[in-house]
Amino acid sequence: MTVTTLAHYEVDAESPQGVLDALLVAARLTRVEVGNLYFHAYVTDNHSIVLIEGRDSQASLEEHRRTDHFKDVILGEIAPRLISRAVETLHPAFEGEFS
Repeated sequence: MTVTTLAHYEVDAESPQGVLDALLVAARLTRVEVGNLYFHAYVTDNHSIVLIEGRDSQASLEEHRRTDHFKDVILGEIAPRLISRAVETLHPAFEGEFS
């Protein structure tokens, strides 16, 4: 079953480019992980960042969160530059053709 992560980053006004640069590194490393289905990053009109990531299983998501690049880049470089960080894990409401 696909597991989707939705993350919303409110970026410090002085750090947007630094966050985006670090996020590009994390995106490249995340996209080649076993179990990653997609990783998309968007900038909103108010300069927040929204991430949408799909994994092939909950185990894959947990493994991703144990990687060095997650700990070093996401938690170590990006998180300290944010005003806020909200992360939700989403699971399909329906099985089969409607998932």
